[in-house]
Amino acid sequence: MYCQVFKGSRKQDHYIYLPVGYDQATLPATLQTLLGELLLVVEFELTPDRELAIADTAEVIAQLRDRGFYLQMPPGDKVPEDLSQ
Repeated sequence: MYCQVFKGSRKQDHYIYLPVGYDQATLPATLQTLLGELLLVVEFELTPDRELAIADTAEVIAQLRDRGFYLQMPPGDKVPEDLSQ
């Protein structure tokens, strides 16, 4: 699966992983407000054997398939309630 990683303009150290071609306008409004403008950081092929620096690869892949996105936040930050399901 090819994915893109964006950083938000409003929250430092918050990143969102999206499949290539994902329509950002369909992200939940809470997430759009939290992150602000999305700035592309990197694009790469995500495979089960690829190691990521902070996130668990299997969890990222599962959330990309189930939710359409994966939100990476600094330790201790809480996921907004309407995104935590």
